[in-house]
Amino acid sequence: MTVGRYTISGSVLGLVKPKLFRPGKGIESNKEDEYKVGELIQDEAERTSLFGTPVFSNLEIKPFSYDTLDGENIQISNGIIIDTVIFTVTQTKNIIKTPIQGRNGTVKEYVSDGDYLIEISGAIVSPDRTYPQTEVNELIQILKAPIAIPADSLISEFLNWFDIHSIVIESYDFPQTEGTRNQQEFRISAVSDIPVELEIDEF
Repeated sequence: MTVGRYTISGSVLGLVKPKLFRPGKGIESNKEDEYKVGELIQDEAERTSLFGTPVFSNLEIKPFSYDTLDGENIQISNGIIIDTVIFTVTQTKNIIKTPIQGRNGTVKEYVSDGDYLIEISGAIVSPDRTYPQTEVNELIQILKAPIAIPADSLISEFLNWFDIHSIVIESYDFPQTEGTRNQQEFRISAVSDIPVELEIDEF
């Protein structure tokens, strides 16, 4: 009996085990080498988290400093590494829309690519049952900085894929999580930033 491209021999209704034949391959065609799957390539993790799971993309902010308008120097001394983080990157475009009399819609003129809108969601987790107060305070101080996070302090492989090396924080929140004590969730809204270097001409 032939089923599709295969021929079944033996008694289907009896106790004889059916054998499969592939046309032109013979009875030995069902050997393992006929059904080999290509070798799977797996990414190598940067390191493992507190739970022993692999970390492929994280957020690291190294220490930096800045001067306030009053001339006070503020030091972000420790920085922070967050393994449990998810990014959402949205590309905007600068487009001028001009209405034309007697015509529906508008005429669009592309100007340039706009800023990347970046949503960062994650959690700071303590290895024990205590609240991660030190890490949360450090993150708050980073988010309160009235400057862009410098390119040499922002480490994120995912953001680098979009050529994002510096960001400006627009808003953030720290919601409480029912039933947990050793972690603090957070959400950050930011935009990409390209440093502009100004040159002063001397007269």
